[in-house]
Amino acid sequence: MTAELLKKHFDFTEIENDRMNGFCYLCHRNYKDKKSVYSNFTKHLKRKHELAYKKLFNDNEDPTENNTIHVDHSITTESIPNKAKQARFNMAIAKNLIVKCNMPLSLVENSGFRQFMEECNSKWSPICSKKLKFDYIEQLTTEMQNKITQTLTLGVPASFNRDFDDMCSFLIILLLFSQYFRKI
Repeated sequence: MTAELLKKHFDFTEIENDRMNGFCYLCHRNYKDKKSVYSNFTKHLKRKHELAYKKLFNDNEDPTENNTIHVDHSITTESIPNKAKQARFNMAIAKNLIVKCNMPLSLVENSGFRQFMEECNSKWSPICSKKLKFDYIEQLTTEMQNKITQTLTLGVPASFNRDFDDMCSFLIILLLFSQYFRKI
């Protein structure tokens, strides 16, 4: 599939010793790679012709979509694009393992965890702890802050148990209450 996409920007010809030449239509330069391997051509497109790369490989995405990750938490059997599945897996890791089970963010970088995820879903690609923190945990925090702020703004009486599922929820609530009462 990559070869077919890249043919829009490259003219491929076979050369000796199981190698292939690709002439870039955009910059009129030749690039080489092993036969049936297109990584050099993909990297060239990504590094030198970023707009063409994004258009070529992101055509299936909604162009109005921003970088915020919104995940539907319902289980479905219909075919979901790989990026959406990846986002659902990562959100489930953030929500259920990191927040609810109080696991460390470094869990996602553990080789045993990555092997486990590979066996669960071979198409899952590993995520680093920074991305998990700044994309997914940040989104969960924002959603929680919005819910609490909305509850406090509406004047709905809120009662809290001492039995919190995790310390993270307690700290978020404590932070929001302190911010709310400073404004008053």
